[in-house]
Amino acid sequence: MPAFYLTGMGSPVLRLGTGGSPDSVYRAVELGLPMFLGVLGGTPEHWARYGHAYRDAWDEAGHPAEQAAIAVAVHGFVAEFGTQARSTYLDYEHRMMAEGSAEVGRPAPSRADRAAALGPDGMVFVGSPDEIADRILHLHGLLGHTRQILQMDVGGMPQRECLRAIELLGTKVLPQIRAELAKP
Repeated sequence: MPAFYLTGMGSPVLRLGTGGSPDSVYRAVELGLPMFLGVLGGTPEHWARYGHAYRDAWDEAGHPAEQAAIAVAVHGFVAEFGTQARSTYLDYEHRMMAEGSAEVGRPAPSRADRAAALGPDGMVFVGSPDEIADRILHLHGLLGHTRQILQMDVGGMPQRECLRAIELLGTKVLPQIRAELAKP
């Protein structure tokens, strides 16, 4: 069952949430709604296929092109230095994975396996402000999304860590993205 999200400034925008089911991509088009991709894994190239399918179907349906908006939510974390970000994130994510896996009677993935998911080919955006800006811009180049969400509050991460990450997103990451997207 797809989720619906109300987002936006001023007039709220209804978005159809999908985890990547082709049927839900086409359902968003059928309803004339912007799409919200909730991403838990895969690669940027994988998710770009859903964006292209959405836009192609949107054009075929005759909807106004400017309303074909895509939002993306990924797990992530930003700190001053990439090594610091990865260490902090993995500590709390491992705790979350261990508890969740224990609840269903499965072994938790190893920290090393999870660390591999944090690389540029994965969809967990963890790193320094420059690394996060590069990841978002790379995904934007493939997908053309207009909204990026980082879910950072994994595994009981302390509020001070999340607040500092939010500060870095606003003061370091966002200006880089705006500057790059403003280039002709």
